[in-house]
Amino acid sequence: MGIKEKNAKNIREGFSMDASGSLAFDHCDLKIISQKYGTPCYVYSENLIRKKCQEYKQAFSRNQVDFEILYTSKAFLVKAMAHILDDESLSLDVASAGEIAIALSANFPPEKIYFHGNNKSKEEIEYALKKGIGTIMVDNEFELDTIEEMAKKINTNVKIIIRIIPGIDAHTHKHM
Repeated sequence: MGIKEKNAKNIREGFSMDASGSLAFDHCDLKIISQKYGTPCYVYSENLIRKKCQEYKQAFSRNQVDFEILYTSKAFLVKAMAHILDDESLSLDVASAGEIAIALSANFPPEKIYFHGNNKSKEEIEYALKKGIGTIMVDNEFELDTIEEMAKKINTNVKIIIRIIPGIDAHTHKHM
């Protein structure tokens, strides 16, 4: 079979090429998109994102394990993505107050947000606590003390996960 078939050919999941050689992604002509928006241009497929979310959930469900899937917001987070993740019952891994704000602006459930990062400021921690963020991942004693101080200050409880590196000098960020 040649590339220029009468019917569109699936080159890679989501991509196709029609008989004239025009490349499409999830049935959207990329030439038209590039003419309208210019290049470089990032194009995401809601259909493929939802499909991948469902595949992850099905894989864990088949094995009858208790699981929670977290999407890492640093990969790509806008309000539309937060809506998709919420619709697909995924949780969200964020690393900044900005990412928290984006998620919350899309009405993403704060209890399904995990706040991590080895350089969280006091202001970011306080913001997360005030917004009811579900879990804060703690990387060091300074953070633990700050979270405790802030939680007392605003009279709230918080779930934490303590990330440890047992006996290994990572030579990374000074807050590790």
